[in-house]
Amino acid sequence: MGNNDFVRYKLVFEDVFQNDLAYSRKFAKSANAVVMRSLAEIYDHEKRLTNEDCLKDAQGADRTIKIQPFTCGVRVRRPSYVHFGDFTMDTKEYAKPEQPHYYISGYGRKDESSFAFYMLWDQKQFIKLAKENKIKHTLERNKKHSRVWFLAFKFKDVFDQCDILETGGDLDIIRQVLGDRKVVNTYKLGEFV
Repeated sequence: MGNNDFVRYKLVFEDVFQNDLAYSRKFAKSANAVVMRSLAEIYDHEKRLTNEDCLKDAQGADRTIKIQPFTCGVRVRRPSYVHFGDFTMDTKEYAKPEQPHYYISGYGRKDESSFAFYMLWDQKQFIKLAKENKIKHTLERNKKHSRVWFLAFKFKDVFDQCDILETGGDLDIIRQVLGDRKVVNTYKLGEFV
């Protein structure tokens, strides 16, 4: 696609891109909460397990939060797409040699307040497994949306193959997307709550 082609393409689909971006931004707080829960180390000094804890607590420092630098992709789809049960990625994004460290993907609730379903996984591991064909995909294109070719990966397959850091949402949506896979306290192992 030449530069002029891209300019024309962007003009035609600018509203689509802006609409999708605005929708995704509605879930920024929810995505950030998942990141903090799953990827930050929080030391609770109020437990007073060590002398250092006692000293920090006495100084009013009840928590120390440590986060290693990393990147995270976020993709939120509308609830009308839940029946697909998949994570989508355009072919150009998939082919990029640099990928985010982690990815959060799922479906928003109808009231757009938070996730109806989401998963957080190791994206570098996901890409490696997908390129080794251990996680299968289909090649799709939504002609009404943007004509961009994209890959669709079933959340079930991502869940089964990748290190999942957190999964959550509404129980009926989790079951619809993941089937009978066991999830507890929003984590991969255990039973449904």
